[in-house]
Amino acid sequence: MMNAPVLADARALPRFCDCTPTAIEGALAQVIAEQEEVVTHLTTAAPTDFASAWLPLERADTAIDALWSTVSHLHGVADNPELRAAHAAGQALIVENSIKTRQNHAL
Repeated sequence: MMNAPVLADARALPRFCDCTPTAIEGALAQVIAEQEEVVTHLTTAAPTDFASAWLPLERADTAIDALWSTVSHLHGVADNPELRAAHAAGQALIVENSIKTRQNHAL
């Protein structure tokens, strides 16, 4: 599923040493793409049980939240111009993705 080093496992402690501006961009693109796949599946398959309908979306949200929590923490404690730019670009992607997902009437 997720193989970006910055977010190898949403349940593990973050690997701050791997959280570079370039890695942030790639990892964020990956987890957003995975969430989009989940949304596409849910809107086409229209599952009716909790495990099939809610849990996949919750897992995708958790992956995004875990990644963004790491990035936000770094932004707060080890800020530099490159990280600031990656954070700003990522924040725009997060907001765009959140709006698109939360306002999806098919869900």
